[in-house]
Amino acid sequence: MEQRIYLKPDLVLLLRMSGSTIDRRVRDARKGLTDFPVPISAPGQRLLWDKRSVDQWLANRANATTPVVQAVASPSVKARDFAERQKRAAEALARHGFNRNGKGGAK
Repeated sequence: MEQRIYLKPDLVLLLRMSGSTIDRRVRDARKGLTDFPVPISAPGQRLLWDKRSVDQWLANRANATTPVVQAVASPSVKARDFAERQKRAAEALARHGFNRNGKGGAK
């Protein structure tokens, strides 16, 4: 006979998540924040999951599209921006009669 339920240790192995991560996901799912499978047992009792719902959740995750990641500015752009900010800061200090060490000032 095929097992029709998963216990928490089964999910730890299957999903490669820690027990505390599973607990957090269950709390979020009960609040409606995630689509993580909710246990069929009552809160405060031994956690039991319906095998079909867990397998369906895994299948849905496998079929999900990969999120689009925003391109990050290349290091050369960041370096150029940093150099530009440094140049503007030096000009502002010079306008007020200060050098980089904070020495000087109005006479």
